[in-house]
Amino acid sequence: MISVPVCPLTAKQFTSDEVTLSRREVDIPSLEDSLLSMCVKYAGGVVVSFNGRLVTRFNLAESFDASLEAIPLHDGSLFHIVLSSVGV
Repeated sequence: MISVPVCPLTAKQFTSDEVTLSRREVDIPSLEDSLLSMCVKYAGGVVVSFNGRLVTRFNLAESFDASLEAIPLHDGSLFHIVLSSVGV
């Protein structure tokens, strides 16, 4: 059975042109694990990289840069990273 984590994050108000970089270190108990589940709550768009490699993006066009606006507001997202696909 797969347990689904809950997004325990609280909301923060952002201005429409604010860009926030959040960097987190995560402990992976065993490199034999093949799946990392993450939950991110956000307004606007989000880009996720793991070990310097882009693994997913939400609410952004395929080609994006800092000047691109996000697609309409979005609720929190639960996603999974297959560790072997990001070089772990």
